[in-house]
Order: sequence, then C-alpha cells, then structure tokens
Amino acid sequence: MSLDFDMGPRAGALRELRELIEHELPEHFPGAFTDDPADLAAAQRFCRVLAERDLLCLSWPKEFGGADASVWEQTVVREEMWAHHEPRGAQYMGSTGSGRSSCGTAHLSSSAGICRRSPPAR
Repeated sequence: MSLDFDMGPRAGALRELRELIEHELPEHFPGAFTDDPADLAAAQRFCRVLAERDLLCLSWPKEFGGADASVWEQTVVREEMWAHHEPRGAQYMGSTGSGRSSCGTAHLSSSAGICRRSPPAR
C-alpha cells in the first residue's frame, strides 16, 4: 500500500506566492505585529492584493466569497505565509469577507435561521 502525496496542479502553482510576496512586501518585512505602523499598513495592502487574487479566504466556499480551496492548497499558502513572517497579519485565519459569509448557509442568514444580520446603524 502506498500513500498519494500528489497535491494537485493548483497547489503546486500556488508556489507563485513567493514571487508575489517578494514583489508586494518591503524587503526584510518583519511581519504586521510590530510597533511600526508602516508594517501593519504593508500587511493590509498585501491582504488587498491577496483578496483580489482569491488568496485570502481560501477555505470559504466560492458562493460566500472564498476560493473553495483544497486542504493541500490551503497548506501551500499557509507554508508560504509562515515562511515570510505571516504577512497577512490578523487575516491569517481567513476571517474577512461579507456579512453573509459569517452566517453560513442561506437558511442561517434568513429570518427563519439562527444567524441574522444586524439592524442597520442609526
């Protein structure tokens, strides 16, 4: 019996993140969690770039703004991010997106469901 270690074509292609990180982040980027506001600003800019390329909320289903990525694809992105001082900052959990996504299914976000949208701000 042998194990299948094939991560699939997209997981291998995600190694392109190395080039993206090199291009989008300052040289010697120390991570978002420093005393320098510029480091946080760089992380926030980088998160916008990742979001534009569907690389920020990998585990979420596509219908809720995610990438519906496989476990291997998520692993590749996490490895690349951790190797570069987690440039996503607090977004490393993929916890950004629309209010609808935080409610899960359409049933949960409906008035009959248990997760309801907050009333509009006044």
